[in-house]
Amino acid sequence: MESISQSVKRIKEMALKCKERAPKANYSCPICRDTGSIITDQADGQPIIKICKCQQKEILRQQWIDAGFNIMSADRNFKTFKIDNKVSEKMKDMAMDYVENFVAIQFNNNNSISFLGQPGSGKTHICMAIALELIKKGFYPVYFPYREVITELKQNVMNPIIYQEKMNKYKKSKILIIDDLFKGGATESDIRTTFDILNYRYLNRLPIVVSSEHLSQSLLNIDYALGGRIIEMCENRILDIFGEEFDKRLE
Repeated sequence: MESISQSVKRIKEMALKCKERAPKANYSCPICRDTGSIITDQADGQPIIKICKCQQKEILRQQWIDAGFNIMSADRNFKTFKIDNKVSEKMKDMAMDYVENFVAIQFNNNNSISFLGQPGSGKTHICMAIALELIKKGFYPVYFPYREVITELKQNVMNPIIYQEKMNKYKKSKILIIDDLFKGGATESDIRTTFDILNYRYLNRLPIVVSSEHLSQSLLNIDYALGGRIIEMCENRILDIFGEEFDKRLE
């Protein structure tokens, strides 16, 4: 007859064998086992529930989509922005400094930033990198791909309710990422619509992040009042890029 200690040992061995034979769960996240949270103990023994990193990534992904960005563009961040000349170095330095100081400047008159000029120089990439970092900091930018948005607004101009709803989305967002401003030219209607959005943001000190193939002077030539507001909002954070040698696509 086996002793109690021998029985306990045998039971443990049997349990271990059963565990080894049992099929292993195929978790997407082995850390939280797909629960989305992790339970840890404090010094006093009280449990703390924390959001798992996998869930944080999913939240960030959803916020990126909600802002209007294509999920395929989420890899356009500071790490993947290639520095290969003095202009790209300047772009990244300006962008990182803007993100770092955004909390302090967000309600100032000059709380915005813009990258203008040479196509292919990485303007869209750096603007999206700024947007991603601001989302991580808890801000909620809205993406404004210029040509697409202007076309969409024109299609809804005869429906005042939908038109105003869409206009308010871009007027009142906490941060507006305007990509390729005046790409493909600008009609009088385009200018009026853009001015309505930018003027509202200018008067209410709502920041913009702008990319455009037009240089500062060209924006003033298109519409002096509109261009002047952009330049004032982006004071000390406006970069004019000129020269095909800064076109990354030609590499």
